[in-house]
Amino acid sequence: MARWVANEGFEYAVLLDDDESGREVVSKLSSDTNYHAIESDCVFNLAPTADTVGTVLEDLFDPEIYVECLNQLYRRENHFGADGPVVVEQVHDSDDWWIDTEQYDGTGLPDVLESVFQKRSSDYMKRKVGNEIRRRIKSGEDVFKSSESKIKSTLGQLESVL
Repeated sequence: MARWVANEGFEYAVLLDDDESGREVVSKLSSDTNYHAIESDCVFNLAPTADTVGTVLEDLFDPEIYVECLNQLYRRENHFGADGPVVVEQVHDSDDWWIDTEQYDGTGLPDVLESVFQKRSSDYMKRKVGNEIRRRIKSGEDVFKSSESKIKSTLGQLESVL
């Protein structure tokens, strides 16, 4: 898709997770001649600040909103078992969170949730949670309401390109 957009002359940016897979794609797009139409200065990894590493798409959501979507999905599918809903709590005067017994520093939310569900001997249904978020967006719910500053700082790097 990015290649088609580039060939059509549209302004664009390719935004990828700042994890191993995302960095591999950035490297491939900049080195593989099959992708020469995609300008390397239009390909970015998610990074709210220059010091942040490991940001993924899920990190753009407020953890409370993301976990609320997760809990709603798991409740609907009777998937909790004895552990009940996932609990999320922000550390006082901090950007850190506790998600059940796991600390979350604002990056790598899927890894944190994978660990939570591993301790629960259950599966983290990442794709289904994404579909729940998409359903809420399509129904007009503002799932980004408390994530605005994080999204702006993350996407701010695109202003120089677009």
